[in-house]
Amino acid sequence: MRFLENVEEDEFHQGDSFYVEGCDQLTVLDAWINITETSWKNVLRTLDIFSEEEFSDTSTISLFRDEPEAAYIQFLNGVVKVTKDDISVIPLGSITDSGAIWESKQIKREIHIENVQRYGLFEKLCERAFQKRKIETKFTEIKDSEFELAEDQYRAMRQAYGYLLHTHKQLDELKAVIFIDSEGTYDNPEGGNGKSLIIGSLKYYKNLVPVDGK
Repeated sequence: MRFLENVEEDEFHQGDSFYVEGCDQLTVLDAWINITETSWKNVLRTLDIFSEEEFSDTSTISLFRDEPEAAYIQFLNGVVKVTKDDISVIPLGSITDSGAIWESKQIKREIHIENVQRYGLFEKLCERAFQKRKIETKFTEIKDSEFELAEDQYRAMRQAYGYLLHTHKQLDELKAVIFIDSEGTYDNPEGGNGKSLIIGSLKYYKNLVPVDGK
């Protein structure tokens, strides 16, 4: 319905996509609304069913996915390819032979990679979340020099975050990633250290469904 309502009126009079003589936009919309349930079932019965696993009575489809050594993030103007050595934008047309992509997986904006080393706000947040105090001091006397980065924990977080972003998974080695404060417990998980903010940022890349852990 939304698609038909947003099509330009001219397309119904002289366009290539919808032109039917004597048929305007309202006529098409009325017909669409008045389709019966039986008619819908008949239409759906004629559609091809696709699967990656070559199930019986389905047509095989190959989907474009991440590779073991490369991750791909889809934008309107291209696909960002991320490897351990490089980040680049490749044209959408260059992946045609590698498989189909879901339009719903595409991030609805254009991307431009700057060849400038940046220390972004998100990186600063993550580093701050893994700062440990060298000595015990009163809150009012805290200085940056009294903290040091917990390198092992910071590396573990980045690996877990990358694992959650990456879509190449071995089904026999799937992992559950759990964020918990190093000084907390399941009974007393602590808070205010950035866990929710870091995990919540995944929504800009993946479908995310928050569920109350309790």
